[in-house]
Amino acid sequence: MIVCAILRLRDECDEEVRQFIPAEGVAITIGNEYEVHCVSFFNDLLEYQIVDDLGYPTWCPHVLFNVTDRRLPTDWQINCSTNDRRVSFAIGPEFVVQNEASIQAMIELDADQVDRFWRRLDSFSDH
Repeated sequence: MIVCAILRLRDECDEEVRQFIPAEGVAITIGNEYEVHCVSFFNDLLEYQIVDDLGYPTWCPHVLFNVTDRRLPTDWQINCSTNDRRVSFAIGPEFVVQNEASIQAMIELDADQVDRFWRRLDSFSDH
């Protein structure tokens, strides 16, 4: 899945997503495309995990992007849950979506999960 950045600053976004964007914006370049490594929907917010312009895995609200390639990697899986009648889900590699703890660890950029993230990307570059 590939997305193209269309916004990067908090003031350019709707009020409901501004709280999830740093005041200085995010390290993406408008017009650049980014590979999506995971998709998360939690508390009514859809986010994409990308590698930003600084080379870090980061989560960004979907409103910052247009999807330019909807194809999903073959190793992606989905994990859905319902809590207080609210649906949440994550779509991505098994090490991320296998359970709620692994999803939360990736959202919080836990060091072990980030290591798995980079190993997965490295495995694709070896082919």
